[in-house]
Amino acid sequence: MLNVIHQFETSTVLFFVTVCFVAGFIKGIVGFAMPMIILGCSAALGMPLLGLAVLIMPTLVTNIYQVSLFGKAELVKSIRDFRFFLFTSISAKNLLYLLIKTPAINSFSKIIYNFLL
Repeated sequence: MLNVIHQFETSTVLFFVTVCFVAGFIKGIVGFAMPMIILGCSAALGMPLLGLAVLIMPTLVTNIYQVSLFGKAELVKSIRDFRFFLFTSISAKNLLYLLIKTPAINSFSKIIYNFLL
């Protein structure tokens, strides 16, 4: 992960960190618009594919945080209710990794995958 970050200038990394915090703040107020803000700002910088990659983690963290506001029982219930979707999306991602021969699946995906089984 750190090898990927070192490929970019410090100003680019700080730009995306700032954009993600602002987009998360706006998502907390309005309830949506995080993807639009991150992709719009990354396209303005000329890196829409990087913006798409950066979008995944902040969105996942804010969604888990919003569900956890209702308590641990609701968080577990939400994961159980959507376990089929989570399982199929993670499995599809793993299959794509194998098909296009990219590096091994990161540990975060393995933790989620093991939790769902």
